[in-house]
Amino acid sequence: MPDRLVESAAAEQAKADVRLLHDDYRVAKTVRKQRRGRIRLDDFAERQDQLLVVSVIGVAEHFAQHVLLERGVEEKKTRDWDLQVKAWAGLGVDMSATCPSLEAIRGFYAARTSIVHAGGSCTSGQMVPTKHELMLKFLAAAGIEHVQHRVIVDESTASASVETTLRFVDEVEALHIP
Repeated sequence: MPDRLVESAAAEQAKADVRLLHDDYRVAKTVRKQRRGRIRLDDFAERQDQLLVVSVIGVAEHFAQHVLLERGVEEKKTRDWDLQVKAWAGLGVDMSATCPSLEAIRGFYAARTSIVHAGGSCTSGQMVPTKHELMLKFLAAAGIEHVQHRVIVDESTASASVETTLRFVDEVEALHIP
């Protein structure tokens, strides 16, 4: 938890957004028993899980980018997680040492990329050998299964993305970078 008494407005908003997304997800899970056109119920449930991960990780990414921009980092240096890690280093922060949830966040982001750009399968960019090895490391940190080049996102994965994002916001908030 942050040492400060009052959270920043950005942290408060990010955490409220994550909780709202999670509440909406739980409501949607209760109505999943109703058939949705041609979509099988199992597919509908899996898609709900995927969409929660996609939405929640977007909040994490936006929050981290916002914090960096507030500290004067150029926008072009915040466009992806690799660039953000370098930007933090430029501010004197070793994110791997001070933000233990970062690897899991990056795993959820890798899953998000697979979901959004390839329907849950790895994208061609993720299949590049060096990137693929790193992606597998991040997926493992997030507890996400990877079977035959497909990420497996279920209800426990969706819930873990919520918990990890809330923890990530607290960890970034605790950095106290001027």
